[in-house]
Amino acid sequence: MESWLSGRKQQFTKLPSPYRLQGFESLTLRRLELARDTMFRASFLYDKHMYYNPHLLNQTEIFPNLAAILNTNDGSVPVDEIEEFLYRTSSVIVSHGLIYQSEKDTAPRIGAYINQLEFPENKRIAISSDSLTLVYSQIPLAIGSLVCMQNLMLPIFHKLFKLDKSSFPPSSLSDAMKSGIENYGFNQTISDLFKSYWQDNGKYLRDVRNIDQHFKYLITNTFFEYKSAPGVVLILLPDNPEIKSPSKFTYENSNDAHDLIIKSIEVMNDLVSKVLSHAGYTQKAKFTAAIGLTHAGDLTKEEERTLGLMISTTSEKVSNGVRKVELDAMEMKQVIPKEKGGGNVSVRKLLPDKEVVARDTIEPESEE
Repeated sequence: MESWLSGRKQQFTKLPSPYRLQGFESLTLRRLELARDTMFRASFLYDKHMYYNPHLLNQTEIFPNLAAILNTNDGSVPVDEIEEFLYRTSSVIVSHGLIYQSEKDTAPRIGAYINQLEFPENKRIAISSDSLTLVYSQIPLAIGSLVCMQNLMLPIFHKLFKLDKSSFPPSSLSDAMKSGIENYGFNQTISDLFKSYWQDNGKYLRDVRNIDQHFKYLITNTFFEYKSAPGVVLILLPDNPEIKSPSKFTYENSNDAHDLIIKSIEVMNDLVSKVLSHAGYTQKAKFTAAIGLTHAGDLTKEEERTLGLMISTTSEKVSNGVRKVELDAMEMKQVIPKEKGGGNVSVRKLLPDKEVVARDTIEPESEE
């Protein structure tokens, strides 16, 4: 998969900002595809939380098979599990962006002193910088979300393929691998795909997560490697986390935490694509924005009320520390039908009442 996920060590490539998004392509109320300024009739509204970011997922071109599945009209689709999986995915992408930017900001700081430094043969030196605080905070979050994602895959596939409920897989992929994937109703091809994934990345990912949660934090081996400008920050993870003994960890394989995050997304995307294609889910689609409206309850009582508001950032301009934001917004509103049996829910685009500004920097309050 050729994308912004690739080539981090060769050069700092341009990263799509998680906050610089495009406007709504369409609105999805569960299985209702609605154009702008649309009226329709409903007795109740389906729930679709959409805590994931469709724009980030579309930019990175990952899990397009899941987008197509969410757009189907099959009521048996495990929407809740898929949406949690995509929420975790969005969280990992955002963490990746913050890690990337923080590491990128650190390189020129070191570069300010580069001519005075004498690098050893391996071209690495220990580094400590306040600019890496964001990296340290995001690595365990991203790894934890990735483990949640891999744990969700089997339950999603089991429900989607309508396998026997009596053989539902456990909530931990590790436990399922110990028992054997085929014991949960999956065929040998899917079992082999999961075995390959587990051996290549899944088990190591889980073991590293367990170290962070139960034994030792993961940021104790931070280096700056300068083989070519601008250099790269490395946060090395142990070669052998499965031994669960920090004093016996080795770091000969140079397993970088950021590389693990990138690789994990890539191989998980590949696994999901292969499993779904094998099962006949070959269609791909773009993710669309959505909103959960079950709080609205029964719509049989006639009244005028806003049910929900969806906002997307279309552009940002920064000048003198002030960020001006242009928005695309859509309102979902219950309305009183103009005629018997007429539409009682409207969807319309809104224009802002005033300009939206936000300061990029916090200025101290003046003393009176």
